[in-house]
Amino acid sequence: MLESEWQTSAPQTIDPKGDQHSLAAWLDHLAAVAFTGTDVLQFLQGYLTSDTDQLDQRAQSTAICTRSGRVYANGLAFRHDTEAPAVIMIVHASVASGLVEFLNPYLAFSRTHAEDMTNTGLVFARMGDATYTSTAGHALDAQRTIGLASTIAEARALTSDAAYVSADVWTRTEIELGECWISAATQDTFLPQMLNLADSAVSFDKGCYLGQEVVARAQHRGQVKRRLKACVWQGATPRPGAVLTTDTGEIQGTLINTTSSPEPGCALAVLRDDAPDTLISKATAGSVTRYERSSGL
Repeated sequence: MLESEWQTSAPQTIDPKGDQHSLAAWLDHLAAVAFTGTDVLQFLQGYLTSDTDQLDQRAQSTAICTRSGRVYANGLAFRHDTEAPAVIMIVHASVASGLVEFLNPYLAFSRTHAEDMTNTGLVFARMGDATYTSTAGHALDAQRTIGLASTIAEARALTSDAAYVSADVWTRTEIELGECWISAATQDTFLPQMLNLADSAVSFDKGCYLGQEVVARAQHRGQVKRRLKACVWQGATPRPGAVLTTDTGEIQGTLINTTSSPEPGCALAVLRDDAPDTLISKATAGSVTRYERSSGL
């Protein structure tokens, strides 16, 4: 398996230093779904919240919703250089296979094929690169790229000439920027607006897609009362999907993403607009993780 091969040949991770120009990380919590076929762009236009007419080799933030307008999966999509039309969507690894199953009934009526690449592709990211190059992946912004490796040679190319760091370094940057990933523990629960996706991942001009009416109604009425917020945490390492409450047990929100490094850590949670600054979550073993709202978002 490609993952085990990389684990035995990967460089040793280091603690990043301020003077390092470029950092590279293997994002083992992410996976890719490949869409191929002559109708791929037309098909995805009816399911992605973003506009596939704008897809190119840069990474485009996007999501796929259920009929109720809740996000089933979100991630980054980009055109892939192959002989036939192809689009790669990077998603949380826990939703990759389920996303293919979710779309299969719709794919039956299209000349499009979806493939879960969890076992055949590795997702890498680079930070600090000032320019986009094909060997460094697909540009997310001026300083970050994301790429997919199908061989160990490609993995080495995506990490060459960079300091190799843990995925937590990338995750911390995403949390600081308010960028989240829906996992199996949180899918089909939140509107895009609750996840800070309305501006970056949703086109309100492109026309219909699955769940579009609900998403558009929420946008125009402005009635969303839960939003993505940044937190810092102390205690046991939290898990996505954890319910956040007050000390007296009043539910205030749900944990979406978190760093996995030892405390203190940072996290993103969907919280009520009137949630207090201090919240807790309780694990099954009785341990308590305490959260403090940060100044971010």
